[in-house]
Amino acid sequence: MPKTVAFNLTDLVVDLPPYKVSPDRWTLHQNIEVNEGFPRRARGFGRVFGSTLFLPRFLLNGQRFGVSEFIYGGDTGLAFTDGTAHFDITGTLVYNSLGATSPWTGGMINNIAALSNKTGPAMFWETGTAAALILPDWPTTRRAGSLRVYREFLVALDITENGVRDSDLIRWSDAAPQNDVPQSWTAGAQSLAGSASAAFTPGDLVDGLTLRDQFMIYKAHAMYTMSLIAGRLVMATRPVFSTLGMLTRNCAVEWRGQHIVLTDGDVVIHNGIEARSLIDRRIRKAIFSNIDTVNFENSYVVIDKELQEVWICVPREGELFPRVALVWSIADDAWGFRELGVNSWPHGVEGKLNTAIEEPTWASRTTLWNTDSSQWSTTGISPVSDSLVFADAGNLLQAMGQRDDFDGITPTAILQRIGLDMGVPTNFKYVTRIWPKLEGVNGAVVRTRIGGQENVNSPVIWEPYQDYVIGTTDALDFDASGRFISVEFRSETDATWRSPAFDLEVNLQGQF
Repeated sequence: MPKTVAFNLTDLVVDLPPYKVSPDRWTLHQNIEVNEGFPRRARGFGRVFGSTLFLPRFLLNGQRFGVSEFIYGGDTGLAFTDGTAHFDITGTLVYNSLGATSPWTGGMINNIAALSNKTGPAMFWETGTAAALILPDWPTTRRAGSLRVYREFLVALDITENGVRDSDLIRWSDAAPQNDVPQSWTAGAQSLAGSASAAFTPGDLVDGLTLRDQFMIYKAHAMYTMSLIAGRLVMATRPVFSTLGMLTRNCAVEWRGQHIVLTDGDVVIHNGIEARSLIDRRIRKAIFSNIDTVNFENSYVVIDKELQEVWICVPREGELFPRVALVWSIADDAWGFRELGVNSWPHGVEGKLNTAIEEPTWASRTTLWNTDSSQWSTTGISPVSDSLVFADAGNLLQAMGQRDDFDGITPTAILQRIGLDMGVPTNFKYVTRIWPKLEGVNGAVVRTRIGGQENVNSPVIWEPYQDYVIGTTDALDFDASGRFISVEFRSETDATWRSPAFDLEVNLQGQF
């Protein structure tokens, strides 16, 4: 007597053999992200702002005077775009990071970009100025492995002075004046600048990032916290984790008082006190089994706060820059896997695209102040235009969600589950029908197939694909059998779709 078995699969698990994976997990994602509890075909992307002046290795977004700007650093140049044109702002700065991995870090302080390329002096650039300049009181022979913003200070890590490197040295600037960058890096009675050492633990300083009112400092296998205090010391530093560090620069993001960090063998989330793995017995192999052992330092992590997604981007074996991303849905605690562009993507950042909106003026208002329900804004940037923007190695910038395809290329999206045993692994099952329950654009075709395995070591014997047409097809009939059943949905179309669930009509048979 056949029975209907319902399945609702969301997360991805690749670290375990399929027969050991719980029935609510997929065993293969390709160009799939998870959002609002459902796996969906990954969002498309498209080019924005025209061609860059050179290959961008690092992106930083800032907004000032009603305009969103993307600053990008290359191997020997610095530039920005306001969305309509590109401008070289290298000026007299000299650096050369050709062949270097992860050379750039930086941040925005008082709406001014502060940046460091580890092969040259730390620099800053302010909207409206022709070129970037060396930071005030920064020696021209000083180099920093990382430069970040903490409150009204700049923090430099892994310092080289006159060719002599101190990979444990932490320097912080004087407090920045209003609407300016810090004016001093020299400690003194009139300056809050200072330095500290992270030599208590082995390894080099890697990077840092603000966490609530603290600044977390990462080494390769350890982490410190730095806090602003009163008195002569200015900053207090202390180690907090002796085994948790960061794989390379640009590999941590902040989310609601926590950091998500790519380490040298894990992806963890922590609040500065407790930490837990996000990938253990889930997708660790997908990240680390094929990571390039030479160019792994070109890995990076970026967050889409609007969609609550964290992207782990790593170069696979033989790649210089990442061409794939593992995407973690924060709200769903679920992973997806997607391809990036035809070219590799050296870096990414969340920022506002310049979408102009009509701004009201005081004179144009005819309603009373206490009855006017419209939204007032001080900028001409649309509040709904946040997007992930990526540097493309083809001298381009790519913005997520701008189109359904992948910059003109139709992606192949696959959801696959192997090894479903229906709770009875010893018995054969005969599957005669599937109700895919796919949602999306009416008329979109999602190819569907079912297969069976005689035992866990047997290959899957797949039935031929059948087309499921969203909005038209109800169920598909198959003749698949085995102790373990497999299901696959596959699309080769630009239309988007998602998979809330599917049902199988199953006849449970004997053990032989």
